[in-house]
Amino acid sequence: MTYQILSKFNYYYKVFILVNVIIYYLYVPCTISDSNIKQALEEPSTTIQVSISIDKIPKVNESTILQFDIVSIYYAEDTKVQIDLPSDAVVINGDITWKGNLLANQAHKMSLEILFETEGKKKITCTATKIFDESNSWGDLKSLFLTVGSQFSQLGYPSMIQDKSELLAEAEIIGEGETIDSKESYPASIQNSPESLEITTEPSNPLIKQRKISNEKPLRSDDGSLTIEGRWQFYGRNSSLESEQMKVYIVRGDNNKILSICYTDENGYYSCGPFGNPGSAGVRSVFVTSVTYSLNRDTLRVINLDTKNVFAYTTPSVKFQDGTRNIGSYFIGKDKENVRAYWLQKDLIKVWKFIYHNAGKYQNPKVSAGSCTIRWKADSEDGNYYNLGGDIYLEADAPLSNTVVGHEYGHRIMYGVYGNCFPNDNCPSPHYIGLASNTTCAWTEGWANFLPLAVNNDPVYRWEKSSRNLETTYHEGWENGDAVEGRIAASLWDIYDQENDNLDKYSDQTFRKIWDVLYSQNDNTFKEYWTARKERGHNVDDAINCLLENTIDYRDNGNDDDFGNTCYGSYQLLNNQALTGNIDKGDSDYFKFNIYRSSYVDLHTTGTTDTYGILFSCCDGSPPSTSCEVIRSDDEGTGRNFRINEYLYSGTYYLKIRHYNRYTGSGKYILKFSSSN
Repeated sequence: MTYQILSKFNYYYKVFILVNVIIYYLYVPCTISDSNIKQALEEPSTTIQVSISIDKIPKVNESTILQFDIVSIYYAEDTKVQIDLPSDAVVINGDITWKGNLLANQAHKMSLEILFETEGKKKITCTATKIFDESNSWGDLKSLFLTVGSQFSQLGYPSMIQDKSELLAEAEIIGEGETIDSKESYPASIQNSPESLEITTEPSNPLIKQRKISNEKPLRSDDGSLTIEGRWQFYGRNSSLESEQMKVYIVRGDNNKILSICYTDENGYYSCGPFGNPGSAGVRSVFVTSVTYSLNRDTLRVINLDTKNVFAYTTPSVKFQDGTRNIGSYFIGKDKENVRAYWLQKDLIKVWKFIYHNAGKYQNPKVSAGSCTIRWKADSEDGNYYNLGGDIYLEADAPLSNTVVGHEYGHRIMYGVYGNCFPNDNCPSPHYIGLASNTTCAWTEGWANFLPLAVNNDPVYRWEKSSRNLETTYHEGWENGDAVEGRIAASLWDIYDQENDNLDKYSDQTFRKIWDVLYSQNDNTFKEYWTARKERGHNVDDAINCLLENTIDYRDNGNDDDFGNTCYGSYQLLNNQALTGNIDKGDSDYFKFNIYRSSYVDLHTTGTTDTYGILFSCCDGSPPSTSCEVIRSDDEGTGRNFRINEYLYSGTYYLKIRHYNRYTGSGKYILKFSSSN
């Protein structure tokens, strides 16, 4: 009896433990260990990588030697390298330009001996590029930052802004009032600023209503009150004046006490007040990289990596008479080292608006992209990655890309909609947009690569000095399938966009369907996402061609073949690759490969199937025309296998494999491809 009681106790105890374990994994947010955070959520690396080193930190008129290493993971013909130096740098030995061919995974080294003739901040930049066309290039940009003095020099810039004039904006239109001070009392930023001001979310536009607050009790217009109007702008990436809804502080000119807070509109215009007129102390308008929305109290901001404060530019101190007064139109100039912080802020806002307007406002309750903070500074070497559950960290030159913010914010969004949980993707470091990693990494990165394309309504993913048009089917050196993040990003883009190309003839016509699937469950792979898309009633029968266009095959019809049967859906071959195929009755399998420089190519099959191979130099139809044909082969290989061994010039080639008996023949084969390329 005692034994039976103990046995039952042990049984129910084990059941109790098992149930609790299941509950834990179902309801407790998942985490990634700290050691994996940066590695897992980095931006994809570029094909060409640049690194800079320096043998010593020089003082004024003291020489130093710079070393530049340029490496490409592929053979890169006609690569150009440009080294940009400060105007006071004197080149003692070495070249600042180079053009030539980069061999795969072999560093090209450049050495430069220089000295600086004056003190101050110094920026040395090396750019390497191989351009294919206006939207496709390989390249990288790296910068080295120094502060050079007569007695002391250091890597990087001083942690705090020393020159107060850096914070003074430029006047486009001088306003009313009497200017008191143009330089002397400006803080590096507004510290410990209140965040109670928010932009109220409206059904049609989340940015049309504002609530203003003041730290001083507003007075009647005839009893010492003041309202300040004006405009704020900044020079953007394209060297034109831009603006966006951002926060404006009106502060006292003598002690920086906040008098009123408001927001600009999307064109930079604002009206702050009324508040008590400080009289002879004057007021200043301060434009900062921050915005808060009433929906979920989302706050978007860009903060200085050193000071942890938002970036700020200011007008001069101006004294006004009571009433509504215009302080003028001011802008942040092209030469201001922190102007790029405003580019990043605008990118954050653009992503937030896109999610809200194209998906979130249609949900019940309404949802948003969530709060996000970017940590950046003008000489930052920390980036580019999203720190899981924390902030985005970006390098100094990252703002040159109009996709990096959307990519890293995309990781933040996935983490949020997954319930503060993120798939354990084990992404390699570095990982590449066109190379296979694993199916989980490819999914998390593929989503993040796609999001900025949708936000920008542009299929081109851009790094600082490199770009890739994901609308293009042909990508040099790309691998195939759903372990490749670029293939997933391109598939999502083809589902989203309305352009027809090759196999892709479908469009969702909206972002809402893509978002609905992402938001509704936590998928670890693109395959799981695709299954969920079908389960939620969204089109997969036609949309499957968007995936096939990008070498991802999720067809579940047993009669479907394993490789595309037109040259438009060709499977990308890699050098020294062997793969297994299957020919059904009446079936053809198409493959393609790239030759970067003239070389011998060997293509052949092995096995018992009677294979027939045709090589084409172009894809101008289905099948390609005879003008594209290079050579045919029947039994030149072992047994009844075809074999093609040819010297080919650089270009893209297409291989068609079918059974010798094209109508009734079937069977398996192993295809082998090698090139001296």
